[in-house]
Amino acid sequence: MLTAWWPLEEDGTDTRVASGACGSACDLAPGTPIARATPAQEGSFAADLVDATDNTLSCAEGTCTSLADPGDANRSWGGWVRPSSSSVLGATNTDRLLLSALGGGSAGYGVFFETDSGGDNTVICAGGGTVAPDSIYANTFAVDTWTHVGCVFDAGADTIQAYVDGVAYGSPVLAGPMTSAAKFQLGEATSGNFGVFPGLYDEWFVDERAFSAAEMCRLCSCGIRGEQCLCDGGDPTQYVDSGRNATACNSCTLPACDTPAP
Repeated sequence: MLTAWWPLEEDGTDTRVASGACGSACDLAPGTPIARATPAQEGSFAADLVDATDNTLSCAEGTCTSLADPGDANRSWGGWVRPSSSSVLGATNTDRLLLSALGGGSAGYGVFFETDSGGDNTVICAGGGTVAPDSIYANTFAVDTWTHVGCVFDAGADTIQAYVDGVAYGSPVLAGPMTSAAKFQLGEATSGNFGVFPGLYDEWFVDERAFSAAEMCRLCSCGIRGEQCLCDGGDPTQYVDSGRNATACNSCTLPACDTPAP
Protein backbone atom coordinates (compact mmCIF):
# COMPACT_ATOMS: atom_id res chain seq x y z
CA MET A 1 0.00 0.00 0.00
CA LEU A 2 1.29 3.45 -0.91
CA THR A 3 2.22 5.74 1.97
CA ALA A 4 -0.27 8.33 0.69
CA TRP A 5 -2.17 9.26 -2.45
CA TRP A 6 -4.78 11.88 -3.16
CA PRO A 7 -7.63 11.39 -5.69
CA LEU A 8 -8.31 15.16 -5.37
CA GLU A 9 -12.06 14.84 -5.94
CA GLU A 10 -13.10 17.39 -3.29
CA ASP A 11 -14.07 21.05 -3.90
CA GLY A 12 -13.37 24.52 -2.54
CA THR A 13 -12.41 24.63 1.13
CA ASP A 14 -12.87 20.88 1.62
CA THR A 15 -9.95 18.86 2.93
CA ARG A 16 -8.40 16.61 0.30
CA VAL A 17 -8.61 13.17 1.87
CA ALA A 18 -5.54 10.93 1.72
CA SER A 19 -5.70 7.23 0.99
CA GLY A 20 -2.87 4.87 1.89
CA ALA A 21 -0.96 3.80 4.98
CA CYS A 22 -0.57 7.35 6.34
CA GLY A 23 -4.34 7.77 6.70
CA SER A 24 -5.92 11.02 7.85
CA ALA A 25 -2.60 12.36 9.15
CA CYS A 26 -1.75 13.01 5.49
CA ASP A 27 -4.96 14.82 4.58
CA LEU A 28 -4.28 18.10 2.75
CA ALA A 29 -6.06 21.38 3.53
CA PRO A 30 -6.33 24.26 1.02
CA GLY A 31 -4.75 27.59 1.89
CA THR A 32 -7.43 29.33 -0.18
CA PRO A 33 -10.45 27.66 -1.79
CA ILE A 34 -9.36 25.42 -4.65
CA ALA A 35 -12.01 24.39 -7.14
CA ARG A 36 -12.43 20.91 -8.49
CA ALA A 37 -12.59 20.80 -12.26
CA THR A 38 -12.75 18.64 -15.35
CA PRO A 39 -11.39 16.97 -17.35
CA ALA A 40 -9.93 14.58 -14.79
CA GLN A 41 -7.26 12.11 -15.79
CA GLU A 42 -8.70 9.56 -13.36
CA GLY A 43 -11.93 9.61 -11.37
CA SER A 44 -14.45 12.45 -11.86
CA PHE A 45 -12.57 15.62 -10.89
CA ALA A 46 -9.11 17.15 -10.54
CA ALA A 47 -7.83 20.00 -8.35
CA ASP A 48 -7.53 23.32 -10.23
CA LEU A 49 -4.52 25.21 -8.87
CA VAL A 50 -4.02 28.78 -10.10
CA ASP A 51 -1.18 31.28 -9.96
CA ALA A 52 -2.23 33.02 -6.76
CA THR A 53 -0.87 33.51 -3.25
CA ASP A 54 -1.50 30.61 -0.86
CA ASN A 55 -2.95 28.43 -3.62
CA THR A 56 -1.67 25.28 -2.04
CA LEU A 57 -2.78 22.02 -0.46
CA SER A 58 -0.75 21.18 2.63
CA CYS A 59 -0.75 19.16 5.83
CA ALA A 60 -0.22 20.86 9.15
CA GLU A 61 3.38 20.82 10.34
CA GLY A 62 4.00 17.91 12.68
CA THR A 63 1.00 15.88 11.51
CA CYS A 64 2.32 14.21 8.34
CA THR A 65 5.83 13.32 9.42
CA SER A 66 5.94 10.33 7.08
CA LEU A 67 5.73 12.86 4.22
CA ALA A 68 7.66 15.88 5.49
CA ASP A 69 10.24 14.10 7.66
CA PRO A 70 11.52 11.18 5.56
CA GLY A 71 15.14 11.14 6.72
CA ASP A 72 17.70 9.52 4.42
CA ALA A 73 15.42 6.82 3.07
CA ASN A 74 13.98 5.60 -0.23
CA ARG A 75 11.18 7.71 -1.63
CA SER A 76 9.02 7.89 -4.78
CA TRP A 77 6.57 10.69 -5.60
CA GLY A 78 4.61 12.19 -8.49
CA GLY A 79 1.26 12.46 -10.23
CA TRP A 80 -0.66 13.90 -13.17
CA VAL A 81 -0.60 17.59 -14.15
CA ARG A 82 -2.40 19.45 -16.98
CA PRO A 83 -0.88 22.93 -17.46
CA SER A 84 -3.38 25.75 -17.94
CA SER A 85 -1.16 28.77 -18.65
CA SER A 86 0.61 29.24 -21.99
CA SER A 87 2.35 32.32 -20.58
CA VAL A 88 3.95 30.27 -17.79
CA LEU A 89 4.97 27.53 -20.23
CA GLY A 90 6.58 30.11 -22.52
CA ALA A 91 8.29 32.17 -19.82
CA THR A 92 12.09 32.26 -19.59
CA ASN A 93 14.21 31.33 -16.57
CA THR A 94 11.28 30.46 -14.37
CA ASP A 95 10.64 27.80 -11.72
CA ARG A 96 7.23 26.67 -10.48
CA LEU A 97 6.57 24.13 -7.74
CA LEU A 98 4.25 21.14 -8.15
CA LEU A 99 5.07 19.16 -4.98
CA SER A 100 7.31 20.40 -2.20
CA ALA A 101 8.70 18.96 1.00
CA LEU A 102 11.84 21.06 0.69
CA GLY A 103 14.01 22.93 3.16
CA GLY A 104 17.36 24.68 3.17
CA GLY A 105 20.42 22.97 1.69
CA SER A 106 19.84 19.27 1.02
CA ALA A 107 16.64 19.06 3.09
CA GLY A 108 13.65 17.26 1.71
CA TYR A 109 12.41 16.49 -1.79
CA GLY A 110 10.10 17.85 -4.45
CA VAL A 111 9.28 18.24 -8.13
CA PHE A 112 9.03 21.47 -10.10
CA PHE A 113 8.70 22.97 -13.56
CA GLU A 114 11.57 24.98 -15.02
CA THR A 115 12.33 26.91 -18.20
CA ASP A 116 15.69 27.96 -19.59
CA SER A 117 16.72 31.27 -21.18
CA GLY A 118 15.14 30.20 -24.47
CA GLY A 119 11.77 29.33 -22.92
CA ASP A 120 12.15 25.56 -23.31
CA ASN A 121 10.67 23.67 -20.37
CA THR A 122 11.41 20.58 -18.32
CA VAL A 123 10.44 18.73 -15.16
CA ILE A 124 12.94 18.75 -12.29
CA CYS A 125 13.08 16.27 -9.41
CA ALA A 126 14.83 17.56 -6.28
CA GLY A 127 16.24 15.49 -3.43
CA GLY A 128 19.45 14.86 -1.56
CA GLY A 129 20.73 18.34 -2.36
CA THR A 130 20.64 17.88 -6.13
CA VAL A 131 18.25 17.79 -9.09
CA ALA A 132 17.47 15.43 -11.98
CA PRO A 133 17.57 15.38 -14.92
CA ASP A 134 20.71 17.38 -15.59
CA SER A 135 20.14 20.13 -18.17
CA ILE A 136 17.48 18.47 -20.35
CA TYR A 137 14.96 20.98 -21.73
CA ALA A 138 12.77 18.92 -24.06
CA ASN A 139 9.50 20.87 -23.67
CA THR A 140 8.06 18.19 -21.44
CA PHE A 141 4.79 20.07 -20.85
CA ALA A 142 2.12 21.37 -23.23
CA VAL A 143 -0.90 23.49 -22.34
CA ASP A 144 -4.16 21.57 -21.72
CA THR A 145 -2.32 18.23 -22.01
CA TRP A 146 -2.04 15.69 -19.20
CA THR A 147 1.52 14.61 -18.32
CA HIS A 148 2.53 12.09 -15.66
CA VAL A 149 5.63 13.15 -13.72
CA GLY A 150 7.47 11.02 -11.20
CA CYS A 151 10.63 11.02 -9.10
CA VAL A 152 12.55 8.19 -7.41
CA PHE A 153 15.19 8.69 -4.72
CA ASP A 154 17.29 5.57 -4.10
CA ALA A 155 18.96 5.94 -0.71
CA GLY A 156 21.19 2.88 -1.21
CA ALA A 157 22.66 4.18 -4.48
CA ASP A 158 22.29 7.86 -3.48
CA THR A 159 20.67 8.70 -6.82
CA ILE A 160 17.59 10.54 -7.98
CA GLN A 161 15.77 9.69 -11.22
CA ALA A 162 13.04 11.64 -13.03
CA TYR A 163 10.22 10.01 -15.03
CA VAL A 164 7.86 11.49 -17.63
CA ASP A 165 4.82 9.48 -18.73
CA GLY A 166 6.33 6.40 -17.10
CA VAL A 167 9.67 6.63 -18.93
CA ALA A 168 13.01 7.44 -17.28
CA TYR A 169 13.86 11.05 -18.15
CA GLY A 170 17.62 11.41 -18.39
CA SER A 171 19.98 9.28 -16.31
CA PRO A 172 20.12 8.80 -12.52
CA VAL A 173 21.94 11.70 -10.88
CA LEU A 174 24.18 11.19 -7.87
CA ALA A 175 22.70 12.82 -4.77
CA GLY A 176 23.71 13.34 -1.18
CA PRO A 177 21.80 12.00 1.82
CA MET A 178 18.23 13.22 2.09
CA THR A 179 17.42 15.08 5.27
CA SER A 180 14.10 16.30 6.63
CA ALA A 181 11.93 19.28 5.79
CA ALA A 182 9.25 21.01 7.85
CA LYS A 183 6.21 20.97 5.59
CA PHE A 184 4.59 19.00 2.76
CA GLN A 185 2.44 20.62 0.09
CA LEU A 186 1.08 20.49 -3.44
CA GLY A 187 1.39 23.88 -5.08
CA GLU A 188 3.03 26.82 -3.32
CA ALA A 189 2.09 29.64 -0.96
CA THR A 190 3.52 32.36 -3.21
CA SER A 191 2.70 33.45 -6.76
CA GLY A 192 4.84 34.31 -9.76
CA ASN A 193 8.34 32.88 -10.22
CA PHE A 194 8.94 30.05 -7.70
CA GLY A 195 5.20 30.01 -7.01
CA VAL A 196 2.60 27.39 -7.87
CA PHE A 197 2.56 25.70 -11.27
CA PRO A 198 -0.95 26.52 -12.53
CA GLY A 199 -3.07 23.70 -13.92
CA LEU A 200 -5.11 20.64 -13.03
CA TYR A 201 -3.57 18.13 -10.60
CA ASP A 202 -4.80 14.55 -10.28
CA GLU A 203 -3.84 11.33 -8.46
CA TRP A 204 -0.67 12.52 -6.69
CA PHE A 205 1.23 10.05 -4.50
CA VAL A 206 4.19 9.54 -2.17
CA ASP A 207 5.69 6.22 -1.11
CA GLU A 208 8.56 5.14 1.10
CA ARG A 209 10.11 2.85 -1.53
CA ALA A 210 12.30 3.42 -4.57
CA PHE A 211 10.04 2.28 -7.41
CA SER A 212 11.44 0.38 -10.38
CA ALA A 213 10.93 1.63 -13.93
CA ALA A 214 8.23 -1.00 -14.46
CA GLU A 215 6.38 0.13 -11.31
CA MET A 216 6.47 3.76 -12.47
CA CYS A 217 5.09 2.65 -15.85
CA ARG A 218 2.27 0.74 -14.14
CA LEU A 219 1.29 3.77 -12.03
CA CYS A 220 1.17 5.86 -15.19
CA SER A 221 -0.75 3.44 -17.40
CA CYS A 222 -2.93 1.46 -14.99
CA GLY A 223 -3.74 3.98 -12.26
CA ILE A 224 -2.74 4.08 -8.60
CA ARG A 225 -4.36 0.76 -7.71
CA GLY A 226 -3.94 -0.86 -11.13
CA GLU A 227 -7.72 -0.64 -11.54
CA GLN A 228 -7.60 0.54 -15.14
CA CYS A 229 -5.78 -2.53 -16.46
CA LEU A 230 -7.38 -5.91 -17.18
CA CYS A 231 -5.46 -9.19 -17.19
CA ASP A 232 -6.11 -12.20 -19.42
CA GLY A 233 -8.04 -14.92 -17.56
CA GLY A 234 -6.10 -17.67 -19.32
CA ASP A 235 -2.68 -16.06 -18.86
CA PRO A 236 -2.84 -13.46 -16.05
CA THR A 237 0.62 -12.13 -16.93
CA GLN A 238 -0.81 -10.72 -20.20
CA TYR A 239 -2.91 -7.59 -20.63
CA VAL A 240 -6.36 -7.52 -22.19
CA ASP A 241 -6.58 -3.78 -21.47
CA SER A 242 -3.50 -1.72 -20.55
CA GLY A 243 -5.48 1.14 -19.03
CA ARG A 244 -7.25 4.40 -19.79
CA ASN A 245 -3.89 6.18 -19.61
CA ALA A 246 -2.21 3.83 -22.08
CA THR A 247 -2.00 6.45 -24.85
CA ALA A 248 -0.02 8.88 -22.67
CA CYS A 249 2.09 6.08 -21.24
CA ASN A 250 2.59 3.98 -24.35
CA SER A 251 6.39 4.35 -24.48
CA CYS A 252 7.14 2.70 -21.13
CA THR A 253 7.43 -1.02 -20.38
CA LEU A 254 4.78 -2.53 -18.12
CA PRO A 255 5.48 -5.37 -15.69
CA ALA A 256 3.54 -8.63 -15.95
CA CYS A 257 -0.17 -7.87 -15.65
CA ASP A 258 -0.60 -9.81 -12.42
CA THR A 259 2.16 -7.88 -10.64
CA PRO A 260 0.63 -6.42 -7.44
CA ALA A 261 0.03 -2.67 -7.42
CA PRO A 262 2.41 -0.74 -5.12
